[in-house]
Amino acid sequence: MATSALTKEALAKKMARRERVGQVPYGFDLAADGITLVDNVGELRVVEMIKSLRASRKSYRAIARELTNRCIPTKHGKPEWSFMSVKGILGRTA
Repeated sequence: MATSALTKEALAKKMARRERVGQVPYGFDLAADGITLVDNVGELRVVEMIKSLRASRKSYRAIARELTNRCIPTKHGKPEWSFMSVKGILGRTA
């Protein structure tokens, strides 16, 4: 099996076990063990809001503006959302 296929398989297994792969995604926090992802209830509510806005045919940019206008901080505490962040969240949770 090629190295890239093995890497892809290993990462998929880690994600299935809810282990960190790269940055901690929006909607989760890192557990005390430094490996496992745990739900961030507040952020998961925002993820549901993002899904709802997208289902009502809002663009990624419109959703980003809505989150910014509602003073909802990003994962890193920034006050302004980018459409790429919204797109990334939706791509991960689709």
